[in-house]
Amino acid sequence: MYQQKLILCGLMLMCFCFSRGHNGQINYNSILRTAGERILRASTHAPSQPYFADNDVFTSEVIRGSLVMEQLLANSELHGELPQLIIAEKVIQDIAVTVSPKCQNDTQFMLSSMLARENWALQMLDAFGKPDAGILRGATNWLGDYEECLAVVAINKTEYAGGFNGKYCFGSLAKSNTKPPAPGTLPTPVPMLGMCIPDTCSNTDIQLLIKGLLMRFNVTSFSMQGVTCQEKNPPLDSKATAAICILSIFLYFLIIGTCYDLYLRFIKSDLNMKRPTYVRKNEYGSTNKTNLDETSALLSSSSVSEDNVTNSTADHIVAKNNANTQVEQGTLAKIILAFSVYTNGAKILNTNQPKDSLRAVHGIRFLSMSWVILAHTFAFALPLIGLTENVYPYMLKCLSRQSFSAILNAFVAVDSFFVLSGLLVAYVVLSEMKRNNGTINWFMFYFHRFWRLTPVYMMVLMIDVCLLHYIGDGPVWPQKGFEKNECRNTWWINLLYVNNLVENDQQCFGWSWYLANDMQFYILSPLMLVPLFMSMFWGSLVLIGFLFAIWLTTGLVSRLDHVAPGPAYQMEGADAAAYMNDYYYAPYCRMGPYIAGIAAGYILYITTNKLKMRKVTALIIWFIAAASALAIVYGLYDYANGSVATKDVGAFYNAVHRTIWGACVSWVVIACSTGYGGFVNTILSWEGFIPLSRLSYCAYLVHPLVMFLFYYSNRKPLYLFDVGVVYYFFGNMVASYAIAFIVSLAFEAPMMGLEKAIFKRDKK
Repeated sequence: MYQQKLILCGLMLMCFCFSRGHNGQINYNSILRTAGERILRASTHAPSQPYFADNDVFTSEVIRGSLVMEQLLANSELHGELPQLIIAEKVIQDIAVTVSPKCQNDTQFMLSSMLARENWALQMLDAFGKPDAGILRGATNWLGDYEECLAVVAINKTEYAGGFNGKYCFGSLAKSNTKPPAPGTLPTPVPMLGMCIPDTCSNTDIQLLIKGLLMRFNVTSFSMQGVTCQEKNPPLDSKATAAICILSIFLYFLIIGTCYDLYLRFIKSDLNMKRPTYVRKNEYGSTNKTNLDETSALLSSSSVSEDNVTNSTADHIVAKNNANTQVEQGTLAKIILAFSVYTNGAKILNTNQPKDSLRAVHGIRFLSMSWVILAHTFAFALPLIGLTENVYPYMLKCLSRQSFSAILNAFVAVDSFFVLSGLLVAYVVLSEMKRNNGTINWFMFYFHRFWRLTPVYMMVLMIDVCLLHYIGDGPVWPQKGFEKNECRNTWWINLLYVNNLVENDQQCFGWSWYLANDMQFYILSPLMLVPLFMSMFWGSLVLIGFLFAIWLTTGLVSRLDHVAPGPAYQMEGADAAAYMNDYYYAPYCRMGPYIAGIAAGYILYITTNKLKMRKVTALIIWFIAAASALAIVYGLYDYANGSVATKDVGAFYNAVHRTIWGACVSWVVIACSTGYGGFVNTILSWEGFIPLSRLSYCAYLVHPLVMFLFYYSNRKPLYLFDVGVVYYFFGNMVASYAIAFIVSLAFEAPMMGLEKAIFKRDKK
């Protein structure tokens, strides 16, 4: 009887695969929506109520599973004096009529070997997921032992000889006629259970087998949705092969460029050449007086080409002979040297800064990027299928703390990037127009920007779509990748920077919505910059007109769609999708901080960084800015704990809060640049932020991929707790910046060097 229970327990493990599968792929937007839905459900949950809806049914079907199996044994026609092997064979024969012969034979062999207590068979049974403690708190992801399953090697000497290996799968069944959770309750968690089966069984075989088991044991409350199995060493497709070839070409040039650079620096002494030095000139040919050629917040080409905040300062490689004259390298040599890891690495890590640069920008950029990574550390962990064990209890605990508002409202960190983008483009372009009597090379204005962003962006997107899913593995590793299948054919939408204008479910590289908005704002910026250069009065009217148009549009969208004050407080399902499409990604709802940045850049331009005011006035502005920023971040605490904003309140908040945040960040830059920053300027201007700031663009591109790799490679579900989440955050941040350094050396820096060499931007 005990062994019969063991075998039927193994069979029932196949039946209890009550999980929502991810169909082999993960999407950034769906992850954020799911995280928001879970936060919303947790925020409306009453602590005195049970965690989950329909809890009695859930308990009877999962917690009391052993009693169910006892009843099955008692009522089954299999119960009796039949030999144990016949029991196993009869079960399989009854339900495996349409299963492939090899799968049927190996499954029967597996069961009979379990009865015979063969080590490899017991290893397969042991690798099955099993219920653990904490079910009522959401611990319903029973992954089993992935590595133990894959290590199984069975030699089958029956009719279909040849043996088999262990194959890890997890089942996907949905409860029939599930009702939506009632207000104040959380949706019932549906267990996910890993299975170890013969690798001779296809996904179709397993689905038929489980469907037959459900019918055989009269389990009607669940319906089959699919089975996902992890494939060992999947073959490379044509796109992956092409991506590897492209990466190999880059690697070849990196090696050649680095070797040539080292040859010039350390070996070519017989030609009386000293080590190359750098002569700085800006992209328009004049000496960089402002030390600010940067036109974006994240996208600092200081990361790859200079030692200040700029993104277009041209560093000339020259060699000095014994007569101390400068001998400039030819175009071909510059192209080769553009790929030098040695030179580009030195530029990234250099912390030298001119005295008149806006040093505080580096600190703001890095801290804002860290804030984004912190928020995504939470957001990406919440909805992970099978990899988060105690989501709801932990979220309830977090939502009770007002300090957690800094995570829920971290979306304003992106608004900080918009502020810096507007500020820098205004300061740089207006200063350049002044030096050139009101003229500027508008072709280079746009081309440089496109070239600055796009190559590294497309390379990371290529790695994500074509290669990333081959890199890792794990119980719930998405074998089709972290992007939708459509991404392989719609990548050109990202290339054109219009991906924020399509439905979010159709977007590739979901977090690149920021890049699309930033590019669109950049394209429109001359409409504000030229009037400002011509006339302060008319330019100010244009800025005010843009600002009021943004406020009006945002308010109307929020009022008509009943947009909540923040993504974490938005409704579920279609409302959440509409929130992202119509408001969160929409450029006409996000431009306020950019306009605030342009205004700040104009102030720095007309005052030449020498704004004068009384210290009392500066202190008052500091107080107003700090109070406003804290109100924006922490003022929504009540809405995280069940309160609902009226349509009018939500519309007003959504219309103005981003612009107010932009004004606060703008004041920090202005104060720190004009001598009113105090200890804040000391912190933000720390030279250690400079290299990290230069890597922020690449860190923004790769940090979600770093998190996906970590989370989805886990063999066991994560148990969320404060110290653990802090540890995950620092791990994600360090890993993101380390990979960003590699990406910058491989793609970002060489492309900037090529632009300088080909367009000879360093020459007058």
